[in-house]
Amino acid sequence: MELTLHKDNPYANGRITVFSDKTTTLERPLSIMAENSEYRLHTVKEGEFLDEIATKYYPQAENPAWYSLMLADINDIDFPIDAKSYEGKSLIIPAYLTLELMPTDIFA
Repeated sequence: MELTLHKDNPYANGRITVFSDKTTTLERPLSIMAENSEYRLHTVKEGEFLDEIATKYYPQAENPAWYSLMLADINDIDFPIDAKSYEGKSLIIPAYLTLELMPTDIFA
């Protein structure tokens, strides 16, 4: 199965798994902060979602909403679409372009 994704898409370095029942999954490497990165903290307000926070802090990105997945990784948020699960939490917001992907050999 071939899938072409934009180079800045968080799934661009991922892998597709096809199971015996023909179902598939698309997995991606998790984001980590570069060593000695600068960051700020953001306290999540009621009803605020990660994609809104990412857009606020990364407006210069081609698609800032993609950074919402990276923020979820760095802040150990399992369900980023459930805003209640991280409401009131202080999130680490790394400086733009200090995010890295975990090595892709984790899929080996």
